Amino acid sequence: MRHIYLALFSLSLSTLFVPTAHAADLFKDGCQMYANRDYQRAARYFSIVIRGNKKYWPAYYQLANTYLALQEYDLAKKYYEGCIEQMPDFKTAKSCKLALDHIAVMQPGSNAPGLTPGQAPDEPNEDPLFVEAQKRKDQQKEEAKKQYEKALEISEKRKSELLSEAMKKAAAIRAEAQARIQDIHDNGNHWVRNPDSGEIGVGIPQRVYDEITGEAEEKAKKIIDEAELRARGIQNPREPDWDSFKVHPSSVPRKGSRHHR
Repeated sequence: MRHIYLALFSLSLSTLFVPTAHAADLFKDGCQMYANRDYQRAARYFSIVIRGNKKYWPAYYQLANTYLALQEYDLAKKYYEGCIEQMPDFKTAKSCKLALDHIAVMQPGSNAPGLTPGQAPDEPNEDPLFVEAQKRKDQQKEEAKKQYEKALEISEKRKSELLSEAMKKAAAIRAEAQARIQDIHDNGNHWVRNPDSGEIGVGIPQRVYDEITGEAEEKAKKIIDEAELRARGIQNPREPDWDSFKVHPSSVPRKGSRHHR
């Protein structure tokens, strides 16, 4: 199974365009987490990128790959189809279609060739009672699927919002630190030597620079770590037992039996 994930991830990142530096960092970090098999965190990062730009197909593609790695087939299918809708390049579109074919085989409840929906290989398809019973089960399954996907989307959205807010706070802390550094550089009375030219002039000592940036990074990291810890505490809904929506022929009353009316 691993080889298909690696094949899908082979998209060249050098060809991608992300509209903002913040989104670019999130996308890059998400790709690194995917490469490290930290799929839950990768999914949150790619989701944030999509929320910021709903037409950015590389994020759809990588999020679909991530859900495929997690064996969340319904979500993987959703984002592969979403990627195709955003008209990616030919190579990516082809990879999406191959992945959708793979999901059709792997997804629980998928049909074998030549069988009607809901029909297992050892089940007859001519019994109208069986067909009607399976039809009701299929309707129940579709409703359960919608409820599950909605609950899962809400859960992932809450996680993404936590991480997105933490990223904004961390960015503000770093920006404030850079503003302090610039102010000291422009208005301070520290004399420093230019390491390249050897000239001495007003600037900011390396020690002061390291203290300000180090303190900012420590605060930013703490905020992000706390957000990720809170996000991990949000449990995803339990996936329904899809096999329970299959009707076994023995459970359907036959014509002529005392249970059939």
